[in-house]
Amino acid sequence: MFDRVNELSDSLIGGSGGDRDVNEDTFVELLRDDERPSHVLIGSSVERETGGRTTTVEPDGDHEVYLIVTDERVMIVLGDEPDTVEIEFELGSVSRCTVQSGLLNKTLVVDGGDESIRFSPTEGDPEAVEDYVEQASEIYQDVGDALKTATDRFDTLESKIQNEGEGSDLWLRVQSKLSEARSHATHDGGQHPLGPVENEITLDRLLDRVVDLEREFQQRYVEAWLERGRAQLDEARDAKETKDYATFCASYTSAVEAAVVLRNATDRLDQVPQQAADEIESFRGELDGLDRAYVEATRDALDRATEGGDPETTAMRWYEVYRRYDAARAADWDRTDDLPELEAEDELDSIVPATVDAFIEHAGALEAAGEDCEDDDAEDAREYYEQATERLHTAEAIVDEEDANLDDRSFEERIESLEEKIDRTKWEWGSPGSTS
Repeated sequence: MFDRVNELSDSLIGGSGGDRDVNEDTFVELLRDDERPSHVLIGSSVERETGGRTTTVEPDGDHEVYLIVTDERVMIVLGDEPDTVEIEFELGSVSRCTVQSGLLNKTLVVDGGDESIRFSPTEGDPEAVEDYVEQASEIYQDVGDALKTATDRFDTLESKIQNEGEGSDLWLRVQSKLSEARSHATHDGGQHPLGPVENEITLDRLLDRVVDLEREFQQRYVEAWLERGRAQLDEARDAKETKDYATFCASYTSAVEAAVVLRNATDRLDQVPQQAADEIESFRGELDGLDRAYVEATRDALDRATEGGDPETTAMRWYEVYRRYDAARAADWDRTDDLPELEAEDELDSIVPATVDAFIEHAGALEAAGEDCEDDDAEDAREYYEQATERLHTAEAIVDEEDANLDDRSFEERIESLEEKIDRTKWEWGSPGSTS
């Protein structure tokens, strides 16, 4: 291994101090996969400062110290331990690389976070190392900063997708940062400041990082929307069974919106694996039918309500119609792509007054039934009055919710009158507090 390091130094330094093409096989044991050397300096020792303490690191005997610069790291290797990297700095962690000139020698100073080194070479070109490391570390840091920001934004985006079904603007901001990282890695496609060899290295190294992260984000983006869509579809199915129309419409429209995003993703993204594409198609297939069934059932309910009937049946039918259309409107059903229209906004213009009138009419029938039986059975009468009050409260709540122009419908006086009758039947049935 010692001979290989000497071969490396000869290859990089040469007799004149200039650099030559590098043979990666010269010290392959020290290199990571695809890592390539660029410069070597040779000296007798290196000063190392860490945690405010300075120590001198030097090999035993007549061995030398090698400062090896690759397209990823700055490494210190001792000649007596050539299989081990004694000190290393990732290029992206280097905050300063500068040459300080003295009377008798030049010293290369490399700072990297909490650690720094001072190396006075006896062979090699420290200025060339300074230029390369400073420019390479700046590029690494620019790319690294852009990728970190993209990652932070994507983590936020992923959470927003899963919990809120939102994030299109944030996705664009993630893409913007990835484009910025790509631009730094390629130097906008122009002449790279590191030169042709190093430009190729930087493209190989940094552009791969960008592409890998783009691929990861696209896959996670699809997975997040799939998770969101499936969760919303499950909620919609459960709500359908319990006739919770508001939850059904909100969850189902969210599931459909997820399917639309995923459909667009397969058309727009270039890193969606076939398995994910198959899952998207399967999910979209699971949505078929529930929307049409809801629309058909809602229109059937409207037809039944208009048929009329006894006051209670009519009131309950109109209330179901109102709940169905109100739920669709609140969920923006008609504004959601790929859903059959209900025209909820327009239909509610006539459904609201019809529902309110049906409740008022049913309340009147209940009140009349209470009056008919009050002399014979005060308890039954009180139950009729209480039901009538509930109907009027429901009608009043609909008017308030809709901010409907139904001023001719009075509630306050009728509710007060019913409450007086309820109090009266309590006295007739048994004194207040009686347990009999």
